[in-house]
Amino acid sequence: MFLKTGILLAASLATQLYAQSTFSPARPPAIPLAVRGPYLSTWLEVGSDGGDGGYLAGEWATFWTGQITAWTGIIRVDGLNYVFMGAPNVAASKVNQTAFEYTSTRSTFTQNVNMQVGLVVEFLSPVLPNKEKRQSLPFSYMNVEVFSMDGQTHSVELYTDVSGEWLSGTYHAPMHQLCIDRKQATETMSSSGTTKRLPVAIQQRQMRLRSATTLQM
Repeated sequence: MFLKTGILLAASLATQLYAQSTFSPARPPAIPLAVRGPYLSTWLEVGSDGGDGGYLAGEWATFWTGQITAWTGIIRVDGLNYVFMGAPNVAASKVNQTAFEYTSTRSTFTQNVNMQVGLVVEFLSPVLPNKEKRQSLPFSYMNVEVFSMDGQTHSVELYTDVSGEWLSGTYHAPMHQLCIDRKQATETMSSSGTTKRLPVAIQQRQMRLRSATTLQM
């Protein structure tokens, strides 16, 4: 009886940790991440032509023509790395995505790391028809909220970058890339579950396309 109960409990925990994502209002053929015009138009493929079913981690984002526009997201929890976006060449597990929702301007992914730390990753491409100046700016936004799920205190670091493929379709073209200084992007999250906005510092250096996707934290 004890053995059977233990097996059922283990199966229940595994189902909670790695449950499939829900999609609301439906699973779209492609998910907009940064869409502001014909030259800023990055999507996550969902269908059979290269997509992974609408999960943010494990697949590169693409331009509307299908060319990769790599966008990486990595979270470090208590010293261990997890990928929450993209498919970087790093030794890290993927987070568990549990939900996806979208509106006409927002795409929101809900994820977690072993049911210990939760993430809400939101992509906003605003439409402001009554504010012509702001509407003319080719800006799209990514917001990441992090919170404790188990009531414990965790050390959390976030890393995100984009590749030079956002600037040029020529793979070996030189570029100047803005890079996050992780030393100034570290925050300890309290057990209260309060969202922490992580400050980042940027610096400029010359790199080749997608070189930052093979990164060290």
